[in-house]
Amino acid sequence: MRIHLKGGLALPLAAVLAFAPQGRAQEPAPGHEAPKAEPPKTEPVKLATLEEQVAYLQGAMAEAIRTRDWKLLEMALQGADKAGLSAEQRAAWMEQTERQALLELLNGTTRAQFEVWSLAPKARQGDAEALAQLKAWATDAREAVAFPPREMWQNDPDGARKLMEARGEYSNALTRKAASIQILVLMKADGAQELADKLIASASANDFWTMGPVLEALLEVDPEGNWKKLLAFSEQADGANLAAQLGVLQNLLRFAGGAGGRGFQNPVDEALKARLPADARTQLWKPLLAALQKVKKAEDLGQSGWWVLGSLREPPEEFKAETEKLQETLRGLMGDQGRGFRGRGNREGNREGGGQAEPPVPAPQGDNF
Repeated sequence: MRIHLKGGLALPLAAVLAFAPQGRAQEPAPGHEAPKAEPPKTEPVKLATLEEQVAYLQGAMAEAIRTRDWKLLEMALQGADKAGLSAEQRAAWMEQTERQALLELLNGTTRAQFEVWSLAPKARQGDAEALAQLKAWATDAREAVAFPPREMWQNDPDGARKLMEARGEYSNALTRKAASIQILVLMKADGAQELADKLIASASANDFWTMGPVLEALLEVDPEGNWKKLLAFSEQADGANLAAQLGVLQNLLRFAGGAGGRGFQNPVDEALKARLPADARTQLWKPLLAALQKVKKAEDLGQSGWWVLGSLREPPEEFKAETEKLQETLRGLMGDQGRGFRGRGNREGNREGGGQAEPPVPAPQGDNF
């Protein structure tokens, strides 16, 4: 058994138990000779400093809380007693332990967002270390990792699983990056606008969801100016990143309310919606149609195809005919992935005879939907 400590370090439980008295050995059953115990091959890790002792004990206690292990909890407390922690040190240890246990219960992009936002109060109050960490996450320049193609799951499932794990790590890093940029924009930190612009302009078809928090922050600090800037970006005809344009348009439509992916209504942040023009959806519709007319193959939409089709619901009256024609074109490009959007195009609609059931497809990563 290994104990996972702050920072992802895994340590043997024997190292933690070195702090605590050992219980009485179990008696052998009647008529059975107790086997001779083999001497331990690994010596317990010697902890030179109080800080190291606290780190070991923190990992043990966090696991006890997370797994509801009473015996391990008591051992960690005994270790704290033996370490001679003061009341102040013990309080700080418990606070860090509770946070670590909570983080270990979270996973994926939820944990990544929590890690970033837990530093926001410190950074806002001028904590140099917290601000430096946010800037480090905001400038993460790792290479993008794509989803495993469908045929890979059939031909090389082990490789597909490994690639999916790598994709998950990349999504978490991208979530931390976007959330960090969001906070830096809200703080009006030097260089934050440039970081936001770069993130938006470089978005891929699979990662358009990451820009959502950043767009929210931009519309918070300068609603009118950044709305015009984002709209102009989405209207660019030549040399523009199509995935990035669609990402901006999808997120802005989400902010404005109305239909969403798979036929569900988008939850509307009324304060955010109030910062947008009253005719926001109408303003966005023309560049949305123009961008989608550039789509030549399903891969151009990445994993967001179902969301794109869902967002085309409820078009402004003046764009209705053109939108319906484009919907049919996109369904044809997407094949099975797009069939579920004929008619009502969601599971409720399918039960009512509104179309064929949609096949299972990977949903976009992230918690912004």
